[in-house]
Amino acid sequence: MSTEEHAGALAAMDKLYEFEREPVSEDRLQPGRYFAGLFAGEHVAGTEFVIGAMFVGWGASAYDIFVGLALGNLMAVLTWTLMCAPIAVRTRLTLYWHLRKVAGPVATTIYNVLNAFLFCILAGCMITVSASAVRIPFGIPAQTA
Repeated sequence: MSTEEHAGALAAMDKLYEFEREPVSEDRLQPGRYFAGLFAGEHVAGTEFVIGAMFVGWGASAYDIFVGLALGNLMAVLTWTLMCAPIAVRTRLTLYWHLRKVAGPVATTIYNVLNAFLFCILAGCMITVSASAVRIPFGIPAQTA
């Protein structure tokens, strides 16, 4: 793709109207309990329990699992609280549009491609975890080789 075609594609995408390009109006803001519900729905998953059980099966103690989960969740909450939330409250824009305003369209494209790649890896991991959980009731032996 030539530079002119690339610039033309970016200009065409810029003409699209998207809600992420404008701050959320005051009348559309939701109270904190909605955020808590959304956050819990996104980040409370059964995979932690399955993965934790696998670590215990591989020799990690239950204490190590709980401490690791607690520290990991604490770091995630602190990251959101101290880094992401102040920017979101100040700008009222989505991460993608704020990144585009700060770093430009090329950085946003690179971010989206890397994010898509990581989601593919995550999906593969979740399928593997689900398959390892399903094999137990059906008596399928674990793959060891």
